[in-house]
Amino acid sequence: MASKKDTIDHIYDFSDYIRTSFSEFLKLQPTLHRDDVPFILHEPAIVKYYRPTNQQWRYYLISLFQIHNETVNVWTHLIGFSIMWWILGELSADYDVWTERHSWPMLVFGMCCVISTMTSACVHLLHSRSVYHHYSFFMIDYIGATMYSFGSGIQAFYACSDKGTYEYVGSMYLPTMTIVTWLNFVVLCISKLMFGHNPCDVRRKLVMISMMTIQAAIVTLPFGPRYYRCYLSDTCSFSSLNHLTVSWILFASCAFFFGSHLPEKLCPGKCDVLGQGHQIFHVISVVNQMWQFHSMRLDLSSGASDHTEPDIVNIMAAFSVLFLLDTISYILFKKLIPPFAKEEKQS
Repeated sequence: MASKKDTIDHIYDFSDYIRTSFSEFLKLQPTLHRDDVPFILHEPAIVKYYRPTNQQWRYYLISLFQIHNETVNVWTHLIGFSIMWWILGELSADYDVWTERHSWPMLVFGMCCVISTMTSACVHLLHSRSVYHHYSFFMIDYIGATMYSFGSGIQAFYACSDKGTYEYVGSMYLPTMTIVTWLNFVVLCISKLMFGHNPCDVRRKLVMISMMTIQAAIVTLPFGPRYYRCYLSDTCSFSSLNHLTVSWILFASCAFFFGSHLPEKLCPGKCDVLGQGHQIFHVISVVNQMWQFHSMRLDLSSGASDHTEPDIVNIMAAFSVLFLLDTISYILFKKLIPPFAKEEKQS
């Protein structure tokens, strides 16, 4: 009788056979061991299935259909991108987005989700071309991530906020959130430029998670007091806030899997293709985006957001300012990419 180890080895051998055959069919370059690619491209506890660098762009585009260590990262957010478009289509069918003002936060939030999922999918697909492109593309990924943070703030303030907090914060929330979100992008880029040369340096993840925590506090501010008011009220049950609680549990789960690199660190080399913490992070983030839409619909149907007065002109102005600031900052930060990465690009 074959041992458990033999069975597992047979499964991996069969997986390698399928991967190799598929790559040969598409005439793709074979994937490599991490020792054969630049150190900067290494991922903690991911040993094999790295794509070779310095290939034509066509190779990285077609590698969408190749089995490598970024395949699942690409497809999870490509599927998420398609889901977001489908939800936006449902939104336009259920609401008059031209005149129904409470649909506007959902519309803007959906746009932010579309941007974040598409940029993430493209970055994971293309960043392996060189060290320079790795730096450059991941800073684009941060644009998508911060736009999603902005969208979550729009959701929190205009769709799920506490009435008293909404009235108290007033017109200051939108510009404050815009500036904090832009600063979040700046810090993410600086952390990449300072610590990105060593993928095992935990300081980058600590800086990123710390800044995202500050962003999370800004997003929580509008609806957080609803828990306190519910506690003081004899007629309110905390279960009525489950839609908000579940969303924050999902946010916390995203942060955990993003920063921990689990479960791959527990079994290096066994999650090279499937089971990486970053893949789990992608899936949870898409589920959370879908849940945030659900939360907005619940609060809209229950009347919990009747006190808000979303102004699509102001929201889109803040959206445009943030996108412009991110883009200008990105152009400036590209000039600060380490010289050794630029030299590799030129060679």
